[in-house]
Amino acid sequence: MSALNHAVYNRPKAKGVIFHSDRGAEYGAEAIQARLAELGYIQSMNRPTAKFADNAYMESFFHSMKSECIHRINFSDPESVARKVRSYIPFYNNKRKHSALGYMTPLEYEQKTA
Repeated sequence: MSALNHAVYNRPKAKGVIFHSDRGAEYGAEAIQARLAELGYIQSMNRPTAKFADNAYMESFFHSMKSECIHRINFSDPESVARKVRSYIPFYNNKRKHSALGYMTPLEYEQKTA
């Protein structure tokens, strides 16, 4: 919930955002469902029959983050990992171009399609 609230706080208000996740219990909890409804977000989950392609874009993001930011680094504590991830996300959104987005960054794509 705190990650969702942090993301909402740092982004412009928008209706119709799709919040895609796996079928973890935390994403099916009433509290998260109520918060998503309050924000006007559409909740999307992988289908229960192991359709991994449902979440392909997020899986691609996590693969990139792990290989470009996490692997081969020895972190001293959980806060060190959190700082590294927080520094990676702006890079990913503002600098990293994606073939699936017509070789635009996620920010460029969002601005163009908004």
